[in-house]
Amino acid sequence: TATWSNCIITNGEMPLITSASGGGAVNRIIEIECEEALFSDPKHVADTLLEHYGFSGKIALDWLLKNDANVVMVRRLYQIYMREFDQKDTTGKQSMAMSLILVGDFVLSQAIFQDNEWLKPEDVQRFLKTKQEVSVHERAYEYICETLVANKSRFGENEDDKGEVWGTNDKHYFYVIRSRFEQICKDG
Repeated sequence: TATWSNCIITNGEMPLITSASGGGAVNRIIEIECEEALFSDPKHVADTLLEHYGFSGKIALDWLLKNDANVVMVRRLYQIYMREFDQKDTTGKQSMAMSLILVGDFVLSQAIFQDNEWLKPEDVQRFLKTKQEVSVHERAYEYICETLVANKSRFGENEDDKGEVWGTNDKHYFYVIRSRFEQICKDG
């Protein structure tokens, strides 16, 4: 069986996961939406990155391997972060990924920036998915409920209804025609 040991940071115009994504994909991705401009002059940042890339990884590895104490410290920090995240309502895979990101930020703060400013668990906790958000069953149930409520006018026996009827409902339940329910599940 092929296995992967990757941590990838990427950006894009749209999210990598959708409501239809499987639990495995949701569990393995930490998604952070950028809600405001990060740089006052993004072109300058892009030009600088194009001219200066490929050296920071070597500097970080050199710092890490400079002495065994750095390696021990980084491993210990990873364990501390994992333990802290494991006490929260998130999954082990989310905990591992975020712990790795935080340890990477720590190494960069020490080796590159030398500023002693690195991200802490409390800075990133809000980006971790809860166990319920990862559950494909929970997300499917929410999708079905949202679809039924959004189409409430398709339930009932109004003679004024000229649209497709999906079933009927009372004050507690929706009773959905099987073929329509299967289509909702397929669409979701």
